[in-house]
Amino acid sequence: MRKILNFDTPYPIEITKETVGAINLRVKAMKNSGVNDADGNPILEAAPIVDLNRISIELELQRRGQRKVKIMRGNLADNLIGMYAQSIKYKHAKASTSQGYNHYLDFNPFAIALREGDKLIANITVGSAAYDSVRKMDSLIEFETVQVKDGTNVFPVVRSYPVGKDKEFFDGDLGNNVAKVVALTDLSKDYQGSTEAKVRLGKIRANNFDKSFTDTALFVQNQHMFDDNDQTDIEDLIIYQGKPLDNVWLEADFDKPVLESAKILVVAYERI
Repeated sequence: MRKILNFDTPYPIEITKETVGAINLRVKAMKNSGVNDADGNPILEAAPIVDLNRISIELELQRRGQRKVKIMRGNLADNLIGMYAQSIKYKHAKASTSQGYNHYLDFNPFAIALREGDKLIANITVGSAAYDSVRKMDSLIEFETVQVKDGTNVFPVVRSYPVGKDKEFFDGDLGNNVAKVVALTDLSKDYQGSTEAKVRLGKIRANNFDKSFTDTALFVQNQHMFDDNDQTDIEDLIIYQGKPLDNVWLEADFDKPVLESAKILVVAYERI
């Protein structure tokens, strides 16, 4: 399905009778370039991204005759980083193109099959402050689902665990079926360009699994995730990625007090 949205307006979008393999939020955000054409009209240009935390996105799945279950929550920035950290897909999801920004959330190899009586509700608010000096009347927002053939009975859910402003240590339970753990410490710059706090060392424990790590080991592991595209910058460090783990506990030391926005992002598989 496809729907045109407005900035700063909450939308509940109901999706039925599809097998949803991805959703795309296309935002053609335009701003005044500061230059006028020969007729004195302002020439527009793409408005740069400022903060994708200003775009809220929530998916609720309601099977026939059952209660709604949230399978995606939070903001667009967290979901993109959780799903795409150290992937070229993250760069594509933030790239300015002739069509605007295609903030694409690809669930592959998972998908949501909506049978008779099932509903998927996408609650979305695109805040204009997500982009710099956007001219609402000259911009476009389009929500669209991408259909695939077969659904799955599990789905990747991104969960967020704030570290806490000025904290230098995280010690917490990350739950079960954890397939990825990411340390998000600076949204404004890539890992090497950032002067904010970074993970110094730590340990992740789970059933039949223990991993101690240092900043050097994590950096090298993350760097080699780009062996097929070594021009892509490391954004936020992946601490773990692989076979789902149960009873996961993370301890992490940072090299200085963290920003208020610092958090641990987890991708966990939940049954749908």
